[in-house]
Amino acid sequence: MPLSAALLPAREHPGNQRPPGTAAPSPERPDDLYLAETVDRALRATGHASLRRLDVGVRDGVVVLRGRVPTYYLKQLAQEAVLRVKGINQLSNRLEVR
Repeated sequence: MPLSAALLPAREHPGNQRPPGTAAPSPERPDDLYLAETVDRALRATGHASLRRLDVGVRDGVVVLRGRVPTYYLKQLAQEAVLRVKGINQLSNRLEVR
């Protein structure tokens, strides 16, 4: 499976561990819109213009990144910026390098 299609569990990233005893997210979480806005802000904060034009989708705490970036470095940078956002369950990095 290519890395771009892999689902990365955010809980394995040190900044996104769910506290012990916390329930798993319920379907159609009302805070998905908030997560999408937070992810968008995190991408903008990188200072790279190509990361500002990415499509961010969130459903049930799963973030899907779509779009094109010019380098694998920017793909990885986008992924790391998103994984730092608290409240994300998984990340599907579907960015294309062109």
